[in-house]
Amino acid sequence: MTCPKKLFALWEDVCLRYDRREIGRYEVEEMKVVIWPNLKALSALRNIVNSTATGSRVVRKQSAG
Repeated sequence: MTCPKKLFALWEDVCLRYDRREIGRYEVEEMKVVIWPNLKALSALRNIVNSTATGSRVVRKQSAG
């Protein structure tokens, strides 16, 4: 699964099912092992994109002035 929206929705569903006690801690931990590394990678990528976008805005402002 490479679609970020689907991956975050899947994790949200896992957490919701755990909160409703439809699945136990063991199942959550098993799913976390599979899902969590991808979420971390996507979050890191988002941070890089955000910092790059912020940095390019600063450069544009400085060169325009």
